Amino acid sequence: MLTRRQQDAYDAFYASTHDNEYLDTRTELLVGLAAAIAMSCQPCVN
Repeated sequence: MLTRRQQDAYDAFYASTHDNEYLDTRTELLVGLAAAIAMSCQPCVN
């Protein structure tokens, strides 16, 4: 579970990668997947 601060940061990051004109759909998905994986990594959770 994310803290409020972490959730706000993730939401801002997600919006910045999906609400832009620079990344194509595939890159958006890969960036989102990488962020989701990183949020579950052990150093980030502790």
